[in-house]
Amino acid sequence: MRALLLALLLAGCTETAVETPDAPPATPDAGDTAEATGATGATDTAGAADATDAADATDATPADASKTTPAHAAGTLAPLTEPFRQPTTHKASSTYDGFIFWGWSEDGFHYAFETFDPGPGAVECEGRYDLFVVDARSDKYAEAGHVRIKHDEPEPTGGVCAPKDLAGAWTSMRNAALAKHHIVRGALLGPQAYQAVDESGARWEVTGPTATLQLQFSVDTPGRDGVMSAPGAGASYTLKSRVGGGEWTTIEPGTRKRETVHDYSLRDGFGFFSRDGSHAALFVSRTHLSFEGDRVTYMSNGIPVPTP
Repeated sequence: MRALLLALLLAGCTETAVETPDAPPATPDAGDTAEATGATGATDTAGAADATDAADATDATPADASKTTPAHAAGTLAPLTEPFRQPTTHKASSTYDGFIFWGWSEDGFHYAFETFDPGPGAVECEGRYDLFVVDARSDKYAEAGHVRIKHDEPEPTGGVCAPKDLAGAWTSMRNAALAKHHIVRGALLGPQAYQAVDESGARWEVTGPTATLQLQFSVDTPGRDGVMSAPGAGASYTLKSRVGGGEWTTIEPGTRKRETVHDYSLRDGFGFFSRDGSHAALFVSRTHLSFEGDRVTYMSNGIPVPTP
């Protein structure tokens, strides 16, 4: 079973792809249909890299704690002048991906976020960067809105992993994607922590500039042991929202079971609102089985915010 789990991890099959543009709206997550692999694997490199951004040397590695936005920033609507960052962290037996929320497009319809998976420590050439650009109007990727880079092979050739400088290669790929989609770096409202309405874990609220979203949340999971015995069968979640006493709108229908995933949570998640409050990016933490312990990463649902 450990061999099967390791094979899934190395193949990048721990996450399922976003449906094609003509499919029903789907939750954006790191996919393998439109994924970019290897040093030259950008799905679309149109747009000039911003070579003048001197901060990119550290931006390329979300694990850089010196550039981390404090977690207590969640829950404030104060504007940020820099992208929101959380470093790769280790808690008990879990490793949390590095995370950057880069910001929104000039029109407030698209948002961009980045994750860094350091790997489970099973092979020598590990680490994977993903950038997602999501259209919050439809909860789908923007055109060529998923860019990924990882090492070509899990083991080095001639003593060197390829590409040798993964973070450096990633910087130009990521900059090109941000420029293509006109993402304004920083200049965003601080992340909003979800507030539990009761102790059940099923009712939550998150407040933006124009409205408070009421959320219903539930998880369908076989449990960690169940996923361990059958890594191909994972968990799903259901998410609904409304404003005031309006009708509930289904955001995530609970039908998408993702390989090796055994839990989702709003407790480690947060919401980002566009500056005018018209759209929101609702982030859910997602827990995968890993080679040793668990890997926790983030995924989002992009939604228009109803007018109160």
